[in-house]
Amino acid sequence: MTQIRQPENWKNRAAVLALAFVLFGGMVVACLVMAANALQRDDDVYAVISGGLAVTIASVLVSTALGAFGSSTLRGVSSEAGTTLRPSPTTRWCMAVAAMSLTLTAVLYLMAARWRNDLPFMNPGSPGDATTMMWILLIITVIGSGWYLVKGKTPVVRLGPDGVTYVEGSRVHNESWDDIVDITDISPNRHSRQPICLTREDDRPVVIENAGLYAPVGAALYWMMRHYWRHPENRVELTDGRALERLGIADFVPE
Repeated sequence: MTQIRQPENWKNRAAVLALAFVLFGGMVVACLVMAANALQRDDDVYAVISGGLAVTIASVLVSTALGAFGSSTLRGVSSEAGTTLRPSPTTRWCMAVAAMSLTLTAVLYLMAARWRNDLPFMNPGSPGDATTMMWILLIITVIGSGWYLVKGKTPVVRLGPDGVTYVEGSRVHNESWDDIVDITDISPNRHSRQPICLTREDDRPVVIENAGLYAPVGAALYWMMRHYWRHPENRVELTDGRALERLGIADFVPE
C-alpha cells in the first residue's frame, strides 16, 4: 500500500482517546469486580445490574475504539452508479448491544430500587439521585433507539460520475460535482474527526464525518474525492472498479 500524506487540518487526538479508554476501561473493570463480589454474597440482583452496566460500557467502548481506529477492511462495490463505500457493521452492532443492555439493566435497577437502597452507584442516604439518573438514561435510550429504528439509515458514501451521495442518520445528501466549489479538511464542527467537507455554491457545507470508517486509510478517501472533483475526465474509473482498486492501495496523489 502506498504511503499517503494526511490532510493538514486533521487533528491527532491520541492523548484524549487514550484517556477516555483508560477511564471507561476502569469503569468496566469496577463493574465486573462489583458483580463478582455480589455473586460471592449471593446477591443476584446486584450482580446482574453490575454485569449489565459492564456490558453497556464495554459495548460503547468497543464502538468508540472502532470509530477512532477506523475500518481495517475496505467494504466497497463498484457499479454503474459509482463506487459505494460502507463502514463496518460491527460499530452498529455494538451500539445495539449497548442500548439493549442499558434498557434491561435500567428497568431492573428501577424495579429493585423500590425495595432497596444499596444498588450500584446509589447513595443510601439519597437513593433518588441514582434512580433519577437511571430514568433519564432509560428515556434517552428508548427514544434514541426508536428514532433509529424508524428513521435511521445505514451510513453510505458513494462517488458517482455525476456527484457524491452521503447518507447519515435520517438524511441523504446528493451533491453534484458541478455544485461543489471546494473539498477541504476543515469542518465547521471543531470536534469532527477526519472530516471531508464539501463546500457548495450556497456556502452550506456537507461534512462527511470520520473518513476512516469508510476506508482503511481515511486520508486516501479524502484525496480520492479531491481527485475526482478536480479531474472529471477520470470519473469513469468510479464505475469500472479502478477507483475502488486505487483506494485499496491508497493510489492518489495529494493535490
